[in-house]
Amino acid sequence: MTTTVKVSANGRMVLPEALRKRRGIQAGTALRVTEAGDSILLTPISPPTEEELQAVIEAAGGPGPAEPRHARKLVEAAIERVRARPAVSLRGRAFRKSAIAGSTKLRVRQRA
Repeated sequence: MTTTVKVSANGRMVLPEALRKRRGIQAGTALRVTEAGDSILLTPISPPTEEELQAVIEAAGGPGPAEPRHARKLVEAAIERVRARPAVSLRGRAFRKSAIAGSTKLRVRQRA
């Protein structure tokens, strides 16, 4: 198939629908762009298969250590402990300083 497409001012072009259907190109499909002499080659990139992913994991020496998952649980537990602390009264308002990024939260305390 040979056809002509135009490139818009922002660099976009529309591939003919029949070509997209034949090649299985849908919205969001990644295309490899290769410059070959005076030509430009567009090649669809398919997502990796399970076997390819397994080969990458094996080449890297196996799955990553469990420490990051454990560390995340420790951080989440620490956040919950800080959030569970009672608020300190500050001029009629409840004041709590979060340990996360130094942010502060103010809320009005209801007096009984």
